Amino acid sequence: MLITVAVVLVGLLMRKRDVTSLSILLLVFSVSTLVVCSASVQNDLRNVADMPDEKKDVQIYVICLGDVTSRGISNLSRVVEGVIRASQIDKIHYWNGEWRQVGLTAFERVMEEVNVTVEVAVMTNWEVYRNVLETSHDVIFVNAHGENLPVPADYTKEEWVDEIANAMAYRNATWVHIAGYPFHNYYHQEFGEGAWGEEGFKRLMSHIGKSNVTCWPPAGYENEGAGLSSFAEQTLPVDCDWAEFYFVEGVDIGWPLKEEDFKNYTVMPLYRYANYSTGAIIAFKKLDRLTQHGFYVYIGTDQTYDAYGNPTDKDFYRGYVGAAAAIWAALVRSVSEQKIHEAEAAIVKAKAEGRVKGLDEANNLLRKAVSAHNFHGYTGPEGAIFWANKAKKAANQATQQSFLEAYIFPITISSIIGVIALGGLVIKWRNNRSKNSKTRCEKE
Repeated sequence: MLITVAVVLVGLLMRKRDVTSLSILLLVFSVSTLVVCSASVQNDLRNVADMPDEKKDVQIYVICLGDVTSRGISNLSRVVEGVIRASQIDKIHYWNGEWRQVGLTAFERVMEEVNVTVEVAVMTNWEVYRNVLETSHDVIFVNAHGENLPVPADYTKEEWVDEIANAMAYRNATWVHIAGYPFHNYYHQEFGEGAWGEEGFKRLMSHIGKSNVTCWPPAGYENEGAGLSSFAEQTLPVDCDWAEFYFVEGVDIGWPLKEEDFKNYTVMPLYRYANYSTGAIIAFKKLDRLTQHGFYVYIGTDQTYDAYGNPTDKDFYRGYVGAAAAIWAALVRSVSEQKIHEAEAAIVKAKAEGRVKGLDEANNLLRKAVSAHNFHGYTGPEGAIFWANKAKKAANQATQQSFLEAYIFPITISSIIGVIALGGLVIKWRNNRSKNSKTRCEKE
């Protein structure tokens, strides 16, 4: 509306060739525009301030259907107990990207913590299993049946895998696979068990553009072991409540993921051998929805070992490690999102208060945080936290421009430019009018 009125007034003043009035009009228009922009920023600030905090509650569903056979799992009850043990925490720690000097040449990571409440529900009923997976958001599913995928009635195995993929890609769900080759077999509610081979996992990964990936170990290395990755060792056991993670120092190589296949999708490798990961946290993201997705937590081994190479309770610890990794991923993603929102709010607040010096740097840091939040590399969520913290700090340290910089200088320059431009138009208009008048006189 303001622009429309201004255009009409400019047109009228041009007809009268009143350059002084045009200058006054431009000055008034510039000031009005500043007022409108300030009101818009204030409104944006209110909208950001109204955003709710991210939830710090985690819900885990253990799929443990009584009539379904299991493959790669000996004792379903021990899997459930492992998941429950991993859930018995009230906070997790995460790295904020900073380092603290603790000696002349020694440094340690600066850790922060977030409170959490984890609830575990064991699904023993087909209808509950189906309804929860079809509708739930931000939940974790642990498939206690190992290589066997339970498929509800009225679904084909392909359709049910598609449903799992959609839950991860669009509703932030996490699927935890804890034993053997994923989806190698299935158990249909109506028709019983069947073999599927490689195609089940390929079907799942086709949803993120990886329809040809497999989980076979490198030829000749089928009997090798995979060790706990440095990323997992430094991150997951930092809370004393997860100290039992140290009892799973190694696993059989089993059926690993080739790391090259999941470049820029791997949030954290859990167990590694050469360029293969027998355990990993994968960001299950579609290219058109990079910032909204869940995770695929993968453990493809048959046996776990302690630090001395002694076999441990594999059913318990695969359930334990899978749940712990899923909890960590869900919580750190939540913190990452919250830190990005806080940085955005700090930038909007600085704009509303006229503190614009330094906001270019804050915006650049915020863009880095959003990029890291898309899980490019192993430190995706922690990288996002690091850059978002820096963006918020830069916004909080932004300063106001002087009165001349903020108001007089831009208004004066815009007015001068406007007067020059409009003056030129008036002169051109007058010249054209004189030329036309002269032409008419000559014709007469």
